[in-house]
Amino acid sequence: MYTCLIFLWQFTDWTESAQFLYAPQMQTAFATTFKWTLLAPTIALMILRMLHLISSFQLTDQKERNIPYFLTVIAYLVWCNQLTTNPIPREWLLLAAGGTSALIFVAFINRFWLISAHATGVGAWMGSVLTYALAFTNIPWGMLILTAIVSIVVMAARVRLQRHSCEQVLAGWFIGLACTTLPVLIYVTTI
Repeated sequence: MYTCLIFLWQFTDWTESAQFLYAPQMQTAFATTFKWTLLAPTIALMILRMLHLISSFQLTDQKERNIPYFLTVIAYLVWCNQLTTNPIPREWLLLAAGGTSALIFVAFINRFWLISAHATGVGAWMGSVLTYALAFTNIPWGMLILTAIVSIVVMAARVRLQRHSCEQVLAGWFIGLACTTLPVLIYVTTI
C-alpha cells in the first residue's frame, strides 16, 4: 500500500493524481492488495488461534511462526499473480515481487534464527521509497524522512520490547530494503 502512495507523488497535478487513483485498474489493484496482504493473513491468524495452533497473536514462540509464515507467503504469491492481470506500472509489480521475496527470506531464516518481520516491513517500505527516488527525477523528500523516522521507531521498539536483538532487527531491515530495491533498479537500468 505504501508503494501505491509513493507512486502517486509523481503527479504534480492533483487532478491527474485523482484520475489515476480512481481508474478501474487501480481500484482493482488496491482491492487485491488489501485482500491478499492484510485480510487473508489476518483471517489465517484468527483461524490458527481458534484451532490452538498458535498460543497468541504475538507469535512469541519461534516455531509457532512457521505455519503463519507459510500461509502468508501463499497469500502474497496469489497477490502477485493477481496483480499481473492488471495493467499497472511494471515497477509496482516488481516492488510487490520484492516484498514477497523478502517475506520468503524471512520465513526461511526464521526456521534457524529469529528475525524481525516488522523491521523487514519497514525496510521494504524504505526500499520502495528509495527505489522511486533513484528511478525517477521527482525525489519525495517528505516520504523519505517519514519512512526513515518510522523505520527507526519500529526497530527501536522491537529492541526495547525485547522481542529482538539489534542484529535481528538490522538483518530484517536490510533484507526488506534489498529485496524491494534490487528488482526495480535492475529493471530500470536495463531499459
